[in-house]
Amino acid sequence: MKSQLVDDYLVRLAAPVGIYLVGWFDKKKWDAADYRRGKTPQWTLAEAQSRFDQEATGLPPAFIVRPVVLDCHAP
Repeated sequence: MKSQLVDDYLVRLAAPVGIYLVGWFDKKKWDAADYRRGKTPQWTLAEAQSRFDQEATGLPPAFIVRPVVLDCHAP
């Protein structure tokens, strides 16, 4: 979050506010050969939101970042 959003965009653009959007997909439906499948944590959507919220609290106080975990599970 810090390197991807704050350091790369917010600092460069002098923007104090940002949204960190995370798409949360159903790993069971991924292609088994996709290398990203094994690197993705075994979290529920609620756990992911909680972890990203916690990470946002550790960012420099000059920035306000709201993490949003978007449920992208296929029906």
